[in-house]
Amino acid sequence: MIRATTIKLIAEDPHGVFENHTPQITEVFAEIRSVTMKEFYLAQNDGIQPEKVFRLTDEADYHGEKLIEHDGVLYDVIRSYIGKGQSIEITVHKKEINA
Repeated sequence: MIRATTIKLIAEDPHGVFENHTPQITEVFAEIRSVTMKEFYLAQNDGIQPEKVFRLTDEADYHGEKLIEHDGVLYDVIRSYIGKGQSIEITVHKKEINA
């Protein structure tokens, strides 16, 4: 299933996430795609659970951000893949919050 949404790309502070600076946040349109079965099982072998794939139609919107927010949930980027044309797919899993 594919659906359109907006996501927030969050650039980390080079001294640590949000330590003393306001993070740079860029809101972009994306399609939410399902994680493929192959990608899911390969990641499971490494102890990672991919949850979503966001597809941006223009790879120029993505600058290597490692955090994405969608519907109030923070995700860590597992990998990015430049697809056909100028699109880019970003695979993510929920960010673990350290207590």
